[in-house]
Amino acid sequence: MNILVVDDEPVMLDSIRIALESRRFRFTGVQSAHAALNMISNHPEAVDMVITDYLMPEMTGLELLRAIRERHDNLPVILVTAYSEKELVIQALKNRCDGFLEKPFSPHQLFAEIDRLQESHSRKNGTCEQKLDIPHILHQINNPLVAISGYAQLIQMKTPSNNGTRQYVDRILEAVGQIHQINKKILKAPSIDNPQTSDSIGSHVVAIDNVIDQSLKLYEGIFALSGIQLEKRFFETGLQVQANAFDIEQALKNLISNALDAMTDSTVKQLTITVGRSKDRQSVEIIVQDTGCGIPESLQARIFDKYVTGKPQGNGIGLAVVKANIEKYHGSVSFHSTPGAGTAFTIRLPMANSQQRHPWRDSHLETTTSAHYRFAESTPSRSKQRPFLRQDEGCSLSSS
Repeated sequence: MNILVVDDEPVMLDSIRIALESRRFRFTGVQSAHAALNMISNHPEAVDMVITDYLMPEMTGLELLRAIRERHDNLPVILVTAYSEKELVIQALKNRCDGFLEKPFSPHQLFAEIDRLQESHSRKNGTCEQKLDIPHILHQINNPLVAISGYAQLIQMKTPSNNGTRQYVDRILEAVGQIHQINKKILKAPSIDNPQTSDSIGSHVVAIDNVIDQSLKLYEGIFALSGIQLEKRFFETGLQVQANAFDIEQALKNLISNALDAMTDSTVKQLTITVGRSKDRQSVEIIVQDTGCGIPESLQARIFDKYVTGKPQGNGIGLAVVKANIEKYHGSVSFHSTPGAGTAFTIRLPMANSQQRHPWRDSHLETTTSAHYRFAESTPSRSKQRPFLRQDEGCSLSSS
């Protein structure tokens, strides 16, 4: 791949050159935006990607991006900046900037952003042959799943039903069954961009309490091993939506997995699941809140875009799936995040017409510490660890 790097500082150009050449990328460096435009105009075949600094004399990186977009819609551009200002990010996104790097950055972060753009570009221009590889890939996934299922069933047969180990084997088999379901869905609709599949036609009344319990069940072992404190706050029970339970469950699992990853290095590890009605009483609100590292401001404007991730080993698919699965049922997903403090995602789904109301209850909040369940006997104080929740008048629930 030919990468054109634009920076007015020779030291920066040399540092990026050494990093790129270590990965066998072909490097071309220029010290001005005008030189970059000349290079792109005269030798377009020699430029597959542009990495440009933002603050440069005569023409900024943002102005260079605008000039590139006037003639080249699909040329990937990464903007490098020492400023994580939201307004700059918004302006860059409006001009179809493909990626961001915040100074100082490591070679690993540079390569991760390049790899993400390469994958995104190849998927956008994917061929029919690539799409036909999906059944082959799923077949390879299913082979070890058969072995896992077989050994789990053998353990299940030889373990008495009253043995504590039996429940973990049962969970393994449940997880294997869910993977098989996911694989079937991929075969039916392999694109996140087209979530309106036959599953939406098969939607039915779904009890949100049950979906949350099923979603959390998968992570009980991880909560115990990682020292995660789980708190479930049901401000109203029995809330129902018209949807496919599997889709909502997958959305919740993606949010929970992200929360666990975000809290890896946190001193306080608390996951809070809050359920209630919206202000207008017409929607169910589910808030998944963590005390993790938060989302970098430079990523917040495009966090739901495919292949955008702040995790070193992330693929940028999870939140795109969450958004697609929820919007399929006329719902919405929003978030509030403070870097270094945590993130709260809010799912809103229209309430089912047959909804049965249950009385407000805030005096018996179900709380989990590690994997041990207990019921709080009195109303807990509003914790400072949950800065994203706001209690409104009446029974409604809202996120700030």
